[in-house]
Formats: sequence, C-alpha cells, structure tokens
Amino acid sequence: MSDHLVVVGGRTFAAHRALLGARCDYFRRLFSGDFADSGRGEVALPDADADAFAQLLRFMYAGTLDFPPHLLRPVAELADRLLLPAASRRAQQLLLAATGPATVVGDLLWAEARGFAGLLAGLKAFYLDNAHRVLEEAPDSLEVLMLRSPRLHLDLYAAGIKRARRG
Repeated sequence: MSDHLVVVGGRTFAAHRALLGARCDYFRRLFSGDFADSGRGEVALPDADADAFAQLLRFMYAGTLDFPPHLLRPVAELADRLLLPAASRRAQQLLLAATGPATVVGDLLWAEARGFAGLLAGLKAFYLDNAHRVLEEAPDSLEVLMLRSPRLHLDLYAAGIKRARRG
C-alpha cells in the first residue's frame, strides 16, 4: 500500500509519502517545494548508504533508535543530511560509547570532517582520558592524526598540557 519509492544506492525502498513528509524535514521540504522531484513518486539518493537508509526508514516508521555498530557512521551522516537530528544524535552517542583507544583517532577525524561538534567534544574528552592507552594500543594512529589534522592534534596536545598543569 506504499505510494512512494526511495532509491538509495541501487536499492529501492517502498514507503508512504505522508509518513516520510511527517517524520522527516528533508522529505517534507522536498515534497512541499518547487523541486523537480516534489511531485514524482520516486526520490533517488544514489550516493547514500542503503543499509543506513533502511535503519532510518525503520526509525521513521517505528521510532527505533538502536543502530548496528557497523552502521553508526553512515547512519549519523545520512540522518544529518536528511534533517533527522534525533537519529543523528543517537548514532553519534552510540559511536562515542563504542569508541576505544584503537578507534578514537579515526572517529575524531571523521567527526571533525563532518562538523559533528558535540561528538567531537566527547571524543576529545575520551582521547584525553585515555591518551596513554592510545599511545600503547594504537601508536600509528597518532601519526595519522598529526598528518591528517595538525590543528586537531595541536588542540589535543594543548588540552593535555592544560590538564596536566591542573592535576
């Protein structure tokens, strides 16, 4: 009984236009605007992750905010793009909770590149609390951090010095 198709990364999802418009600002704006796609029965998101969209469609229909660990980044990105802040925040919270010494640098770089300020702040705090473990368990990640984001590396270094002076 669906009346709308969303094609994501080569997969087609059947949905209800009214629900998409009611639960997602992206679709609400798309359907009510002067966009070429606003009157069509199909929307294409060719560069989005289909598995992440499946999770977000489940969220729109059922309100489910539990996402598989391997999809946290793509869900957070796509939710942000589709103007689903609650889903994006939840995926970011889960990502922060799942981060560890071996993954924190990659997560930091990813969050910085996407402008996820709240997640970035939480990851910085985790890094500072666990800098010794990062050095022990993932020393190569520090070189990656220095090369890919010297500014972020400097921010963390300065914060670590400030923290050491206080303690």
